[in-house]
Amino acid sequence: MRCCHWLTLFLMLAMPGGAFADTTEEAPVRTVLAADGRSFTVGAPGFSEFHAGFAATIQRDGRALVIASANGERVGTAKLTTEATPYGRAEMKATTLRFEAERVELLFHLGQVPGGTGVLVQAGIRNIGKDPINVSFLTPLAGEFRALGNPADWLVTRLDNSVGKMPPVTPLGNIREPLNVHEYGGFYRQDGTGFLFGPVGAPLAYANARFLSGDEGKVKFDFTAEMSGVDVDPGETRWGQQVALLMEPPRPALAKWAEWVAKTHKAKTPKGAMMGWNSWNLLGQKVPSQDVLGVVDAVLKSEGRLVPSVIQLDDEFKQLAVRLADDAAPPSELSAYARQIVATGARPGLRLEFSREANGGKAPALADIAKVVRNAVRIGFTYLKIYYPTAAEQRGSKQTSFEAVRAAFDNIRQAAGADTYLMSCAREPDRAAVGLVDSSRMSTEASRTTIRSAMTDALRCFQLHDRWLTIDTDPYYIGTDISNISQITGGWPLVRTWMSMVGLSCGTAITSDPLHWESFRPYWRNTEVLTPPARERTEVLDLGTGSDWPRLVGHVRRDWGDSTVALLWNPGNAERTVKLDFAEAGMDPHRRYAVWSFWDNSYLGVAEGSWTTPRLGPAGSQHLRFTELDREPSKPVLIGSNLHIYCGAAEIGNVTSLQSGMEIELTDAGAREGDLFLYSRLPPVLKAATGCTVTGIVSAGEYAWRISLRDRRRGATQRIEVGIPLPVTRQPWFWLLIAAAVAGVLLAAWRYVVSLRLEREHALEGERTRIAMDLHDELGANLAQIGLLSELARRQLDRPEQARGQLNKLFAATHEISRQLDAAVWAINPANDTLDNLVQYLCKCSQEFLSLANIRCRLAVPVELPHVALTSAQRHNLVLTVKEALHNVVRHAEATLVTIRVLLPQGLLVVEIEDDGKGLPVEKLSPGQDGLGNMPKRLEQLCGRCEYFSGADGCGTLIRLTMPLPRP
Repeated sequence: MRCCHWLTLFLMLAMPGGAFADTTEEAPVRTVLAADGRSFTVGAPGFSEFHAGFAATIQRDGRALVIASANGERVGTAKLTTEATPYGRAEMKATTLRFEAERVELLFHLGQVPGGTGVLVQAGIRNIGKDPINVSFLTPLAGEFRALGNPADWLVTRLDNSVGKMPPVTPLGNIREPLNVHEYGGFYRQDGTGFLFGPVGAPLAYANARFLSGDEGKVKFDFTAEMSGVDVDPGETRWGQQVALLMEPPRPALAKWAEWVAKTHKAKTPKGAMMGWNSWNLLGQKVPSQDVLGVVDAVLKSEGRLVPSVIQLDDEFKQLAVRLADDAAPPSELSAYARQIVATGARPGLRLEFSREANGGKAPALADIAKVVRNAVRIGFTYLKIYYPTAAEQRGSKQTSFEAVRAAFDNIRQAAGADTYLMSCAREPDRAAVGLVDSSRMSTEASRTTIRSAMTDALRCFQLHDRWLTIDTDPYYIGTDISNISQITGGWPLVRTWMSMVGLSCGTAITSDPLHWESFRPYWRNTEVLTPPARERTEVLDLGTGSDWPRLVGHVRRDWGDSTVALLWNPGNAERTVKLDFAEAGMDPHRRYAVWSFWDNSYLGVAEGSWTTPRLGPAGSQHLRFTELDREPSKPVLIGSNLHIYCGAAEIGNVTSLQSGMEIELTDAGAREGDLFLYSRLPPVLKAATGCTVTGIVSAGEYAWRISLRDRRRGATQRIEVGIPLPVTRQPWFWLLIAAAVAGVLLAAWRYVVSLRLEREHALEGERTRIAMDLHDELGANLAQIGLLSELARRQLDRPEQARGQLNKLFAATHEISRQLDAAVWAINPANDTLDNLVQYLCKCSQEFLSLANIRCRLAVPVELPHVALTSAQRHNLVLTVKEALHNVVRHAEATLVTIRVLLPQGLLVVEIEDDGKGLPVEKLSPGQDGLGNMPKRLEQLCGRCEYFSGADGCGTLIRLTMPLPRP
């Protein structure tokens, strides 16, 4: 059969006619059906000369016949149709080729995936003869293409390993013999260019692909539906499985393909993942019944630390399970186990094997399988582990092997009922079981000596979890360093890596380790951190583009904060580092992330752009959580939790973060004791803990803090409140106080300014009043005198001598008025408000006044005067006092010399007026002689004083005027 299958390919590659236009690497994905309907071309980035045909392999009269499209005659013209897909309607072309000698017609549908991201092909056969035919294969794609670039950069990845045990990844340049790939896989260049291939559409048949590296860089490729020798009667049409080439990078292509199959195969995943224990293999020993009861007892006494959702009877109980075929006497021992398991709150589980070997070398009938399943459920088992249903041997002549297996699973589901949890133990997820079972084994046996080989199988299936069904990784192991007990090949680093894969798959997690042994009690925590499995989705970053897959990444999205959990591990046999590029992992490369390690339970620092592990030994790993720090840098951030292996995705219910503290609400998930890690620039302090005990909060690195918990109470509200004592400068009351102080200062300043303005206005008003009084008293009297003198002069015009005397007096009065006005203007002019201007004015006035009286004037003034501002009142009073003193000298002293000195001792202004006259009178001042009395009063207004001193022998007088000066 296989020879005929490859003969099809070579016949089509030799087909005549039809030159195909080469596509370029930049061209969009497109398909073109040849005008004769016998071949088609594909244009896509990374490929050229991609042309193919289609074929069927049939049996007629005991002979195998290859029906190749290159040899057919077109019937009618190609028809344009559309077909519904989960991603919209696909445009399709339908063509029919007739083969008269073989009395069959070859049917073919060619289309494009909605959005132009891939190719859809499907082949069918119609029997136009008089006798039945038998169909072995329907091949919708058999062709050849040139892969651009270095052949060593192109990788064929086998994502389903249920047929054969070939290496999962093969470089194109290493393919010397035809390379088989069952169901689905990838053909990608290491930069992500290429395609994912796999079955889509209605569930009809298994599909297989083959690759062969040809000459000149060409690749022979065919994709075939296994029809398993189904009979096609005269006039009957039979279609093979539709297949697709999704020409997108591996990660989006895998997600799209898995969801496509899930929708067309009616997948159901409401029951989710199971956590528990089975009796498959107890440290390589037989499992006596007392061990099962011991586990039940340990669960009941664990005070909520062990909470399995299933406890399953496995290999050692299969002989009892066989007796379930007897309706009259089902084994009472099994029902007793079921009752005791139910008491723990777990589902009772049972292994049921329907292989030929378990049935005496003969495949059991579907009716017998249904009977065993019904009886198992009837006596209390609601979790059934189904081993190898050999339904392919029971199919009718109208069923493909795929349809027969699907019918067998449907038969089991009908017998078990909707509520029973079914787990298929076929060692690879089987597309035929999608929609009919709840979970499926996804790896080869992960015994204590074969864990490493199971890892690769497990990683190939991560993208199927919660799309097709729940994935089951086979047992995990909770302890490896107990003396003389554990013999796990690879030791503790490998077990940690395997447990991380189990936990990050978010699938079913089952252990067979003796939970009831006292020596295993310290390792219960390894079970707790997996309970229950999280409901995230983890991607294997290098699937399809790398020869190994060292990076697993899952994103946790929550209203209270997002994080990324990554397992970076060493798949090789020598030490190496593993780098995680943040942009490639779906993180923001421009943000800062706190890096926290689950197994080390420690904070590793802050990273930006990427993270590189230290050198890891074979199967060694780092299990890390990355938490962004830049969103709200002023608030504390939860950056780690070792309570659950998904580092916060399951055990954290809610987080409320403020500058002043944080409130963390926990669920029942995860370990009963452990640590939470915060990132805060200020140290947190415990405010309250409900439903658990906080044993301490300590520093865990720069700005990192560890909160240690114990005694978490299942079923109770669990809440932790921590405060962040803010420094004085960040306390609200501090800023209120500052605001109050500033307001007080501003108010005081405003009041001071207002008082200054009022004082200035009052002083100005006083100055105005003084000036008005001076003008009124002095100028008024002088003006009155001028008027009187003018009238007298007018009356004496006829007497020239008398008139001349009156005019002289009039001139003197006018001059005095001018002097008084000049003095008033000088006093109020603000430009004169300096000590220098005052001294200059005093000197000028003194010289002018004394010269009129023929008295010599001597001045003694400092060369430099300080720049001191004086008020008009100070200048006015001091000038009037000096003038008064000089006036007294002129009128009474009979002096010939007046000496005026200006002194500046220690912040004082001292003006001394000394004459050489006859001295002060001895008698008291008469009422008309009040000049000397006014002078001290004027100085007192300036906070100064006026002093009189007589010279020797009563000759001469010294008047000292002292006034304080303001600061410069």
